[in-house]
Parts: sequence; C-alpha cells; structure tokens
Amino acid sequence: MIRTIDFQTELNRPERIRQTEHVLMQAAHLSERFRVRVTQGGTPFDLSDQTITGAVLRADGQTISEDFVIEKEVDGTGIVSVTLPADAYAVTGTAILTITATNGDDCPLPLLCVRATVAKVADIPEEEEEVST
Repeated sequence: MIRTIDFQTELNRPERIRQTEHVLMQAAHLSERFRVRVTQGGTPFDLSDQTITGAVLRADGQTISEDFVIEKEVDGTGIVSVTLPADAYAVTGTAILTITATNGDDCPLPLLCVRATVAKVADIPEEEEEVST
C-alpha cells in the first residue's frame, strides 16, 4: 500500500517551505509518497533539467538520503513524487523530510519541508490512500 500526500509549492512565495504535521506509519506493507506540484507565478515549473533529491532526518539524528523513489512528470505539469525508503521509518519519533531540486552547479532549491511523527501501527489495511493538503 502506498499512501500519497499532495502538496502545492509556489516558488515566488517566501513561505513555500512549510512545516506541516503528518504521521508516518511504520508497517511492512506501507510506503509514504509525497507528491508536490511546483509552480512559479501560478504556472507549472519546468522540472525537466532539475535533479530531485529527498532526505529524512530521523529522531535518532541519522539522515537518510538514499533509496528514495523519485518520479518527475514529463508533461509540463511541474509534479514530482518522492516515495520514502524503509530506513526512513526505522526509528519512531519526529522526522523531517526535505525535497530539493538542483540544476547543475546552482544552489539547491528547496521544494518542501515536512515535520512528521513516525509511529508504529499494528494493523493497517492494504489499500491505496490519497491525502491532500
């Protein structure tokens, strides 16, 4: 099961980096996918030349930055999806997810920052769920 959480990021607004509260569920059959629609001046931002990276700072102080599944929409919609690896859920407590775009030697462009709580879940139904914010 993949739970998809949708965000909208407007690059022309200084408050684009929001710290939003979410609960990430620690379960073998569950993954969290963060889908971000990136716009600039209300128009979809072209991500085709951008390298997208994800990182999670876990409650134990370790940063996980490998094994993310990253998908960019190629149809000009400005949408990027980042699915977290299992290591991101290995420690319960507060975690911080960041999604960043980089183009060559340019400074990284932060797209999203999410503060989340990683919690153990005994039984979660195996079905896909979508959450919009």
